[in-house]
Amino acid sequence: VRLIDKAAWAAFRAGKTKTYFELVAAASDAAFEAGADVVAFAQASMTGAAGLVTQGTVLTSPSVGLALARDAAMGKRAVG
Repeated sequence: VRLIDKAAWAAFRAGKTKTYFELVAAASDAAFEAGADVVAFAQASMTGAAGLVTQGTVLTSPSVGLALARDAAMGKRAVG
């Protein structure tokens, strides 16, 4: 489900990083409040908003990638 609106993308394109992160976090909190079990940030540019989310824990591409790499290095699961 797409959560981010045009205002967030416009802020990103204008270089207004703080506003972008705040809008992404607000959309994430609204999704959790509406009953979402998981919110995943599909773009690395969204990672900075993760710390602003107050209603749940989001998955970010960098954190998921690092976790998979760690597990693969420890022989826990295959990557790919």
